[in-house]
Amino acid sequence: GMDSNNNLFIQGGEIASVGSVGSLARVKRVDSGYSYKAAAESGHGYVGRSNIGKYVRIYVVDIRESTKGGIIGARIEYEYPATF
Repeated sequence: GMDSNNNLFIQGGEIASVGSVGSLARVKRVDSGYSYKAAAESGHGYVGRSNIGKYVRIYVVDIRESTKGGIIGARIEYEYPATF
């Protein structure tokens, strides 16, 4: 999900940013850096893990802004369950 402060989160799990990657296919599994939320950034990848050991890979294609300039969401691509 995405909260009102434009942070990504995994319901019942944790998320880690893997930085600027350029595509969903370039999002690789990480073993550290997990927290309960991560700032959504255009062109960046993320790995989410559930409390039952399943993973999701996420890529933020772009951030959506309103006509007044406020962020209203993000366009993402994802793979679940992730196959790294």
